[in-house]
Amino acid sequence: YSTGSPANNTLIQQLHDQGKPVVLLDRFVPGAMDNLSWVTSDNERGAFEMTRHLLELGHERIGLFIRTPDDAQINTLVEREQGYLRAMKEAGLDPMLMKKCGVPDNLLSTTALGQDLIEFIITRQPTAIFFHNDASAYRMHSVLNQYGIRVPQDVSIAGFDGLELFFDLLTFELTTVQQDFAGLGHEVGELVVSLMKNPTRRPKHISLPVTLRMGNTTAPPRGEVESRLLNPQLLDSAQ
Repeated sequence: YSTGSPANNTLIQQLHDQGKPVVLLDRFVPGAMDNLSWVTSDNERGAFEMTRHLLELGHERIGLFIRTPDDAQINTLVEREQGYLRAMKEAGLDPMLMKKCGVPDNLLSTTALGQDLIEFIITRQPTAIFFHNDASAYRMHSVLNQYGIRVPQDVSIAGFDGLELFFDLLTFELTTVQQDFAGLGHEVGELVVSLMKNPTRRPKHISLPVTLRMGNTTAPPRGEVESRLLNPQLLDSAQ
């Protein structure tokens, strides 16, 4: 499970060239995938289906919020963005993308993320926000509550991953794209064993299906965005 940074492509290729069994789990970048085996989730399909879910609820102003230290080229980010964009295009709607990749750790605090999110809400006025992963959605749910923005009454939110670590501690259940984590691990283990037995076998590429898990953070839009959410003072308070 690599960082997905292109800077590591040479190292990963060297391991492969030395005859060591290498299987990429979840993430990779172009240039480090064709000659190696990998296992990932169907990120593009998952993002497409989640965006379709929001569209079917009646949302037309759907934002995709990505802020991460990861490289913009890793497949998980690229594929999820592609799925979102495809669904919006098929619906004849303009995308509302907030994307910042390679963000330094010191700019990934909840406060910094919250400032970006509040500014995004004020300037773009989404009625639904699709976060590129659950971790961001969980963190930003608390920020929305802090500034009086109700979920899902004012803004629907959704994530991607299907994490269950915090469910017993929260008063809400996130609508998300569920990955098959156990299945990913099983397929990786099978591939590693296969490569150990037959190092010269051709690379195998596996993409596992995902499912939507409906929580209580998405609902039909209420209509026009309430004026209190568009107040510039809301942004000032976030800063």
